[in-house]
Amino acid sequence: EDGWEEIRYDAPVAPAASTAPPLAAPGTQHLVVEALGRLAPGPEDDEVEVIEAEPPSPVELLVDALEALDQASVQHAQRQLLRLGKDAVAALAQRFPGRLRVDPFDPGENVRRADELGPLIAVLEQLGTAGLEAAAPHLDSRYPAHRFAAVLLFAQNPDVRGIDLLRARLHDTEPRIRALATEALVPFVAHPRFEAVLTHLRERLGSSLLDARRRAVQLLGAFRDVGAVPLLIAVLEGRDKGELGEDVRGALRVTTLQDFGVRARGWERWWARARKKSRVDWLIEGLDNEDRELRTIAALELTALSGDDFGYRPDADKRTRQKSTAAFARWWLDEQRRYGGGPVTSSPTASTGSRNSPD
Repeated sequence: EDGWEEIRYDAPVAPAASTAPPLAAPGTQHLVVEALGRLAPGPEDDEVEVIEAEPPSPVELLVDALEALDQASVQHAQRQLLRLGKDAVAALAQRFPGRLRVDPFDPGENVRRADELGPLIAVLEQLGTAGLEAAAPHLDSRYPAHRFAAVLLFAQNPDVRGIDLLRARLHDTEPRIRALATEALVPFVAHPRFEAVLTHLRERLGSSLLDARRRAVQLLGAFRDVGAVPLLIAVLEGRDKGELGEDVRGALRVTTLQDFGVRARGWERWWARARKKSRVDWLIEGLDNEDRELRTIAALELTALSGDDFGYRPDADKRTRQKSTAAFARWWLDEQRRYGGGPVTSSPTASTGSRNSPD
């Protein structure tokens, strides 16, 4: 309900904090002290009690300087705050998210980095894990701008705590926050605790709300959840095949590197053959898919996993692609031998966090 300007200029107000206006604007506390000093009791009025405002600490003055209009002052304050490290976090948290340079929800903007959003957020991003301490309390803020800034920091500095803290943001009312939360969680899909997130999303396939079911389908695709493949195929045979058919198709495409449209039968036949294979095998098969988009996805994920692209180019001729595909296959065979003939225990791709086996 709040307009963007109100969110922007009321940004220092945390959701649980008092809504009373601050005593003074940043950088003007000395004026308050001077004004109170004029109330000092005279000889005939010694019963007046003088309350002097606490002068700002050096770190608070540096945080104030992040609001400066000249970039040189802002950069100087940022350097000093970074030198303070953890000792600056409390003061930064009090003013979170600080002055924002852009509206992150403006259709014309596409904020991907902390320094694009604002100077205070940029400092917290560079502080790494310590900076996340200032962001975590704002993940559930009533201000969308606060939530966006907090999630952006978790996306820039992936932290295992996000598995629990960001789960609610997967269902945020703001699409851009949902997308950021998904991006922040992707690196952890192979983590044991992430199974709770996937279980939750699979259960939401049975929600009474169509939008909830659609969102679950999209997220299961984003997380490349092999365990959800038979559930997604079943959706193509159920009540939602008309409304969710294309969403299910998209989720299955990026997970399996195959495309059998919106009819369940083709997917069922493929699943009967492929369900016992590792998803890395699916990725290698995807390198030879006729669909360029699927070839590209397979190549990016395999390159992230192996650390080598083996010269593969999605637009190369088929013979050239086959040579690179054979190199990926040899790499995968070596990996399986290294781990005793079974699937590797790490995530099949560092970039997407795809899971190893459907079983």
